[in-house]
Amino acid sequence: MQFKPSLDEFIANSSEHDVIAVRAEFTSDTETPLSAYAKLYAKKPAFLFESVVGGEQVSRFSFVGFDPRKTITCGQKETIIRETGREPQTTPTPDDPLSIVEQELEGIRYLGAATDTRFSGGAVGYLSYEYANRIEPSVGLPDEDQVELPLLFFMIADLVLIFDHACQTLTLCANAYIGENPEEAYQAACSRISEAVGLLNAPTELKASNLEEILEVEVPQGNFSKEEFEEMVERTKEYIRAGDVIQTVLSQRFSVPFACPPLNLYRAIRAINPSPYMFLMEESDFAIVGASPEVHVRLTGEDVLIRPIAGTRPRGRDEKEDDLLEKDLLSDEKEKAEHLMLVDLARNDIGRVCK
Repeated sequence: MQFKPSLDEFIANSSEHDVIAVRAEFTSDTETPLSAYAKLYAKKPAFLFESVVGGEQVSRFSFVGFDPRKTITCGQKETIIRETGREPQTTPTPDDPLSIVEQELEGIRYLGAATDTRFSGGAVGYLSYEYANRIEPSVGLPDEDQVELPLLFFMIADLVLIFDHACQTLTLCANAYIGENPEEAYQAACSRISEAVGLLNAPTELKASNLEEILEVEVPQGNFSKEEFEEMVERTKEYIRAGDVIQTVLSQRFSVPFACPPLNLYRAIRAINPSPYMFLMEESDFAIVGASPEVHVRLTGEDVLIRPIAGTRPRGRDEKEDDLLEKDLLSDEKEKAEHLMLVDLARNDIGRVCK
């Protein structure tokens, strides 16, 4: 197995960097992101970011990470930080919980894998809907926490699998924290890659699932009655007339009993709703699963990309029907107004941090 950089190159770069990505590259024609995750996710926390459909610019890469060196779990009142080889630390949650993640990454001189891979290690996690209250205190919190998920959860992923679907390669990347002994850090990173290869060489436990059985679930239960939701609609109309809001997304939470592994739910979503941006993140106590047709926001160097999608039509059965649907969409005043509104909101959002 060949590791990059070499030990000599690693040591030469160690004086100017705090963390260096050590990697080994393989062909990926016999392994998929899904099968790799199935072999590795027992070492939680773990994540799978998979591109299932889309062109080269949309879905070139998929990422798998597991067994991170540190996790940060923030509740409304308490924060727990867990790090490999140390006792968990419990502290009061600050007003700005993201500052903990920022402090963890601040000032690190990082030499990552090839620049076109987009990601080779770092903070991976989520913010709950309730985090909006930390950004805008006027947004109230519910009286009762019915979901009981952390306000914020991030793992510092230092062992990442990078699937390049365009080149059909799999890169195993272990981030070495140099410390006082660069050679020891390098050898530890190489050992972690070798251990991961051993896990990948084991047979997968994935079994074919009957799609009809996957779709057989109970009717989801919402957290609003029809009357309560309609009353919210009327109140929102009044807010709009009064000029108090620009955009409101009325939504409700649907719940259904589910006793299977989160990976099974991910596979079901993957089968019936393949998307350019699919994700599964598991901790021992909870999992986050989802799929999105659009990139929310991406930072590449000093460039921010945000690409709102609004206004859709189904694909036609042939090119002629596609053209008719396109003309119908472009002539729909409501769809155009929604698209313009989302573009304006996106521009306003990135205008807060961009020049």
